[in-house]
Amino acid sequence: PRAARGNFLQAVADTLALYTDRVFAMEAPGRLLLLAGSLAFTVQLIADFSGYTDIARGTARMFGFELMENFRAPFLAPDLSEFWRRWHISLSSWIHEYVYKPVRSRTGRAFATVVALGLAGFWHGAAWHFVAFGLYFGVAMIVLRPVRLPWHALNVALTFSVVQGGLLLFREPDLTTLLHHLRLPAAGHAELPLAAIVGALAATGCTLLTVGGIVQRRAR
Repeated sequence: PRAARGNFLQAVADTLALYTDRVFAMEAPGRLLLLAGSLAFTVQLIADFSGYTDIARGTARMFGFELMENFRAPFLAPDLSEFWRRWHISLSSWIHEYVYKPVRSRTGRAFATVVALGLAGFWHGAAWHFVAFGLYFGVAMIVLRPVRLPWHALNVALTFSVVQGGLLLFREPDLTTLLHHLRLPAAGHAELPLAAIVGALAATGCTLLTVGGIVQRRAR
């Protein structure tokens, strides 16, 4: 079942990649199209990472090995701390144990959060947009830590929106390109059909992953 689920998630990721690559290869996508592309990339990335992890876990189990779970329905996280406990669990656990906890014991919670997540960003590549990706999450976690909305679903939606913003930093090739894209007009009429297609595919993928996460959680 794990390998089959992984293959399904990979199919979702590969389908979305055809459109996200097209959006981010454009010289001047409108902000509406960029938003749709960012949402699609968020779903693509989680489906891709979670998919190949499930394939690896399923294959290892065939040979008698049990690999740790690396993704635990991150779309359902009600806050950023919980998101990082569910997302790339092997990396997050290592950074929490060997970076966050030692730094916190000497400097405090806020500084340790920024250092730990800044390092998580740098781990993805030696480029400023990866560093900005990590620092963005560190600062957002500090700012949003006391925020609790009245309904669980609203907290999940807020967390997902913040995650999407961080992954836009991750996807853009550099900060200069990101700033250029954010200054562009909302959308041209020629872009609206593509924005609608990308947005619909992203929403469909998000729904499939969310429903799958709920089913997986209830099956525990």
